[in-house]
Amino acid sequence: MTAVKEDEILPRNPCRFRGADAENPNERPVLTIEQVFALSSAMPRRFRAMVLLATFASLRWGEVAALQRQDLEIVVHPKPGGGPDDVVVERALVRIRRQ
Repeated sequence: MTAVKEDEILPRNPCRFRGADAENPNERPVLTIEQVFALSSAMPRRFRAMVLLATFASLRWGEVAALQRQDLEIVVHPKPGGGPDDVVVERALVRIRRQ
């Protein structure tokens, strides 16, 4: 775009928008950890893991929605006083044949 402007082919940059260079961090709020667990608890039982996986595993909507029970393995680590367990996602890739 610089060469176009220097050669005066276009009077101004058509890709420039007012306010596009300014950030507005309040535009997209993020839930706190407590809010995520509250949301998960408020969901019907079958969707609770979906909320937690989308949040803590950074899975996208399509990835979470496509998961089935056989795709997940819950690994429990017996520890004194409890502690976090692991969730292993077995299926990470689906191959689609070209038609």
